[in-house]
Amino acid sequence: QWPCSDDERKALQARVDELLAQPLGVEDAVQVALFNNRGLQSAFFDLGISEADLVQAGRLPNPHFSMFRASRGGEYKIEQALTFNIFALITLPMAVEVEKRNFEQTQRLAAIETIRLASETRKAYFTAVAAEETVRYVRQVKQAADAGAELARRMAGVGNISKLQQAREQGFYADATLNLARAEQVNVLARERLTRLLGRRLDEDDFQEE
Repeated sequence: QWPCSDDERKALQARVDELLAQPLGVEDAVQVALFNNRGLQSAFFDLGISEADLVQAGRLPNPHFSMFRASRGGEYKIEQALTFNIFALITLPMAVEVEKRNFEQTQRLAAIETIRLASETRKAYFTAVAAEETVRYVRQVKQAADAGAELARRMAGVGNISKLQQAREQGFYADATLNLARAEQVNVLARERLTRLLGRRLDEDDFQEE
C-alpha cells in the first residue's frame, strides 16, 4: 500500500507497531517490510506520480479567454477571443498512450520490487535466526571450554595432568573464544541486514521461536 493521507500512514504505522509488539515470525517480518520499507514506499510513490500523469494526459486542454480594448478618434472597440489549443487536442490520444505505457511499466517495477523485497526479507529473516541460534550454541561451547580450561589449570597445578593435556584444553578454549567472536559478528551483520529491510531496529528477543 502507498499511504496517501495522514490517516493511512497512521493506520500502517499502527499495524507495524502491532506486529513488532510480539515475537516476529517470518511472514510477520515480510508484512513489516512491505508496510515500512522506504525503498518500496518510494516505488509506490513513483506509481502514484505516474498515475497522476496518466490522468492529466487524458484531460482536454483548457480554453483561453482574452479581451482587447482599443480606441481611435474617440471611438472604442472591444474584442473578445476564445482560443483553444488544437495541437494539444490532436496529440491527446498519443500523449495518453505514452503515459499509459509509462504507468504500466511503473506498475511492473513496483510489483517486481514488492516480490524482491518479500523474498529478500524471508532470506534475511532465516539467516538472522540461524545466526542467533549459532551464537547461542557457540556460547555454550565456550562455557564448556571455560570450565575445561579452568579444570585443566587446577589439575596441572597439583600434577594430575600433563602439560600437553593442559595445552590442548587451552587450545580448545582459544578456538571457542575465536568462534564465538566470529559468530557474534555474523549475527550483528545478519541483524543489520534484516533491520534495513524492515525499516525498524530489532531487539534481542524479537524473533519467534521456529
